[in-house]
Amino acid sequence: MPKRILFALVVLAAVVALAGCGGNKSQKLAGKNYSSEQARQQSALAEQLRVTPAEYPQFSDERSNINERNIRLNDPNKITYIYLLSRTGTVIAHDTAKGKVSSCSSQILPEEGPVRYRGSDVVVPQPEPDGSFGTNGDCIFYFTPQGAYREYLGDYFMSDQPITVTNPVNIVAEPDAKITASTHARTGNDGAAYGKTK
Repeated sequence: MPKRILFALVVLAAVVALAGCGGNKSQKLAGKNYSSEQARQQSALAEQLRVTPAEYPQFSDERSNINERNIRLNDPNKITYIYLLSRTGTVIAHDTAKGKVSSCSSQILPEEGPVRYRGSDVVVPQPEPDGSFGTNGDCIFYFTPQGAYREYLGDYFMSDQPITVTNPVNIVAEPDAKITASTHARTGNDGAAYGKTK
């Protein structure tokens, strides 16, 4: 091999080695700076906790509120009052619901799940029990005490006590109207369960 080529190869190897060393040094320096900054932050936090220790209350209002909400809204016989609002905030309808007000986007099964594909687990959308896919939008739905199904896409106000509405209501439901019976009487949500259909 000619001396010139051999010399060029040696120089190239030295440049690569130096570049590698420089990169390692930079990485080590960056890691050291990061560790130092973390240590400073932890030290400052420890000092703040010493000067002003965190208080852990014996009673949590937040947890109590969440528990009470779960108890009230998961009562199948609970009656709530629904006020459907227009985009301008006007009450366009008021209604009563028996049981919980639910989101149309809720579903029985998880939205996604793993399937085995070519030896790997791949996360894919899961179908509903009826085999359908997709979402049902951002609407809400509920059942009236008479067994009627209601669905609404928009803002609403809900209370477990009736409130006084001062502006005229545009939609007034007829609570004694005949309800079309469903084939799923076992859910307890169809009209027959409320004695309103024959």
